Amino acid sequence: MRGLLLRVKRSRLTQELADRDKIRASKDGKGFGLLSIFKMAKDADSPAEHILREARDRELAVDAMIGPPPEQPHVPRGIFLHGTVGSGKTMLMDHFLSAIGRAGTVPRVRRMHFNEAMDELHRRMHRLELERERLDAKQNEAFLQSVAAHEHNAMVCT
Repeated sequence: MRGLLLRVKRSRLTQELADRDKIRASKDGKGFGLLSIFKMAKDADSPAEHILREARDRELAVDAMIGPPPEQPHVPRGIFLHGTVGSGKTMLMDHFLSAIGRAGTVPRVRRMHFNEAMDELHRRMHRLELERERLDAKQNEAFLQSVAAHEHNAMVCT
């Protein structure tokens, strides 16, 4: 929330400073269109270079007033909402997911209630345990075959 407020404040300050510059340029009679600014920017001493330098200075002034712009937040892999019955968790999540869907910022979204998530977690854990037991049985069988073959070879050689 703080980042959003800083961005709004930054854009308002930047716009205010730009408006002041427009008023000053119209009073001085030295106003320039954007196209002419970029055409004249090749010349280091041109008015366009001066205007671009002022724009950079304005940005630095805004940074000095409110600090640099905030970094983009890290996108979490998941969200866990908790609260008492009737506190609005489902409604909040529905609104959140619809906002994400409209913005298109997250390619894959999956919504689960706690019981459903725990059921899935337990199913996956059980499946992994069965797979581990199956692999252990195969390894034990291979080990016993190896031991039997070794013992057979040892008896034949002596």
